[in-house]
Amino acid sequence: LREAAREEDAASEPGDSNKEEPRPASQKPTARQRPDTPTGRLLDELAEQNASNDKFEDVWCKTLMQIVKIGPEAVPELIAELDATNDDMMLSCLGFMLRAIDDKRAVPALIRAIPKTLLPPGSDMGLLAEDEAIAAFMQRHDLSGRDEPMRYDFGRPVREIFGALQTLTGQSFDEEELYHVFLKGTEHQRSLKRELFARKAGQWAEWWERHWSEVIQDADYAKVNLPKPKPATPLSPFEANQHFQITGGLGNAMLESYTQAKRNYVFYDIDTGRYAGLPKTWQQADDAAAHLEEIVTWASREGFDMMGVDYTDPSSGQSYYALRPIGLEAWELSNEYWKFSSNDITFEALQAEGVPAAELLLHYDAEKEAFAPAETATFLIKSREGTPVLLFVGIEVKDDSLKPGKGRFEGDSELNPVSFYKGRRFGLKQFEELPETPKE
Repeated sequence: LREAAREEDAASEPGDSNKEEPRPASQKPTARQRPDTPTGRLLDELAEQNASNDKFEDVWCKTLMQIVKIGPEAVPELIAELDATNDDMMLSCLGFMLRAIDDKRAVPALIRAIPKTLLPPGSDMGLLAEDEAIAAFMQRHDLSGRDEPMRYDFGRPVREIFGALQTLTGQSFDEEELYHVFLKGTEHQRSLKRELFARKAGQWAEWWERHWSEVIQDADYAKVNLPKPKPATPLSPFEANQHFQITGGLGNAMLESYTQAKRNYVFYDIDTGRYAGLPKTWQQADDAAAHLEEIVTWASREGFDMMGVDYTDPSSGQSYYALRPIGLEAWELSNEYWKFSSNDITFEALQAEGVPAAELLLHYDAEKEAFAPAETATFLIKSREGTPVLLFVGIEVKDDSLKPGKGRFEGDSELNPVSFYKGRRFGLKQFEELPETPKE
């Protein structure tokens, strides 16, 4: 009774990708000897259900309910499971159950689990129960805040684990910036993403070890004991004529202009997939445009590669939403490269087809020697970190009337004129090194 994963319902924000695959079926977990206790036996059942077609069915929900009903007595075994597992479904289940039990002893283990929530692409799920009591239980503890008959949401590990931390502590450290970061791309990108998740775990650990006594009384849970993260692999620009495959990446993404009222999704880091809004320092400024130079300097220091801006067409005086590059190199490609994929190509071959981009990531009309801001465009990008991507700049969105669960767009996401926010649509495809470079 699973619904299709829904961009509108899973997250009401730009940057979700309807090009991402729904959560794949979990592999049968490696057998683990759990204690012969009520909690241990139920975890055995849950692991089997997670690896079968029973997940997301009422019988699976019932197992979650039974574990939650055990209450605080189950928490030590749930903590042990959280430390032991790398299974994506089990990670999500543990975040959900620990949030429902509401026992703050789980916080250190949830923090230790943060690096494990960096996973390949997948979707949060909108689900439908058959039994009213089960639907009520799942709705009571899901993260959506919606109350639709028989419907509930179940998130990816990154959502469920951070959701549990936020519920148990009342704290948040901008972890939504990580919700669209997936384990894909070049090896250097993957290393940067692991470092990003480890840094967020460190931020949470630092806070907990300063404030644990304000939350719980049991000193056994005062330390997070977070493993020391491995540093990112040194940046090594790809070799000349390195062969790549160009694979699925991000779609249905959008950046708002930094001058707008909301300004929650203004900056994007190509290397990691991290988003950020305009910092509060400038959110509160009367005229953010007067601080553009400072804002760009901050964004560059933070590692962002693009930001949403406004562009006024000098010939018509009309204003458009646009994307501004930050420290990257870009070459505009012809329309035939829109949504281009390849199993074997070099960066240099694509670069030879392009024209160096100007100061904005908008289509440039060479004959008129001017931007054509209403048109779409394709760019070959190399970030300042050396990450190659294909960037597809879509249309601008001025209609922000989209409501959760309504109006799913059928067609090219970058041509959808309606969203939750106003801004400029974009998508991208990742380069991944081929295992071996073909010989000439």
